[in-house]
Amino acid sequence: MIGLIRRTGEYCRIDPDDIERVEGHPDTVVFLSDGAKYCVVETVDEIVARIRDARAADITACWVLDRGGRQAR
Repeated sequence: MIGLIRRTGEYCRIDPDDIERVEGHPDTVVFLSDGAKYCVVETVDEIVARIRDARAADITACWVLDRGGRQAR
């Protein structure tokens, strides 16, 4: 989940897998696969970075679980 701030000032969490597209002119709007739209204060680049970081964290967590938390020898 990534945290975003709506234009109203409310915080929301969105599953990056549900994001269909993000448009940035004139306001940043996140379109979800279920048809919902969120107008947020973050830029398109900030949202892309948050999605990238969330996916990298997921991959890292899976790697640690697969390795059993052991350090490589």
